[in-house]
Amino acid sequence: MSGTSPAERLLEALSHETGKQHELLFYATFAYRTFGLMQRVGPGGEGFGRLQQTFSEAVTKIRALIGEAVSHGFWGADKLTEISHTGMANLLDLMRDLARIKQAE
Repeated sequence: MSGTSPAERLLEALSHETGKQHELLFYATFAYRTFGLMQRVGPGGEGFGRLQQTFSEAVTKIRALIGEAVSHGFWGADKLTEISHTGMANLLDLMRDLARIKQAE
């Protein structure tokens, strides 16, 4: 299991609740795409504030789901949920990987 990605390990930890898996995949894909749109629009662009708020809400839900997965054996959550530049970069990588998994469904 050590060769699996954080995204795969996270989904495995939530495997007993398929609804939570689907919720995680949905919010991760949504947040990842919203982040890409925010980058294209830029901070001064029309609608950026709303995009930022929507992204933040999705990230909050993803972090909550990661927290639930910890109680089911998911390890490494601290690297994904820490409030720092590195933590956000790790979370964006996770969201990208989850979005790819969702796309492959």
